[in-house]
Amino acid sequence: MQKNIQKIAGGNVFLLMETEGYEKYYHRAFRCRAIRDALVVTSAIMRYRLEHDDLPEQLDQLIQAGYLNSLPADPFSGRSFVYRKADKDFLLYSLGPDFDDDGGTRSNRNDDVVNGDDVFWPVVDDQL
Repeated sequence: MQKNIQKIAGGNVFLLMETEGYEKYYHRAFRCRAIRDALVVTSAIMRYRLEHDDLPEQLDQLIQAGYLNSLPADPFSGRSFVYRKADKDFLLYSLGPDFDDDGGTRSNRNDDVVNGDDVFWPVVDDQL
């Protein structure tokens, strides 16, 4: 993103100074949206589990069962969050600011680092 801003600014020092931290805030806004939407999806998964005594195989089942009207899109991919059923638990994550599916490898949630995925479930102690 910063490369595109530099290209558009065309060397204009004022524009470059004003947009210096834009990418950081852009990622932060997307992460906030991802957290909000992942909470909605996680809540629907938990409700599904309570009623069906099992986890859905796919997120689309949450719509079919009436827990969601539609699946929120991961702001970093434009597709639904990544969901995998794993035994009696599940994995739910966003691709995160590197826009790359790292297989559920947790990012360190540092705004300046853009590697790894934003994993919402399962929750680990350092997320609390």
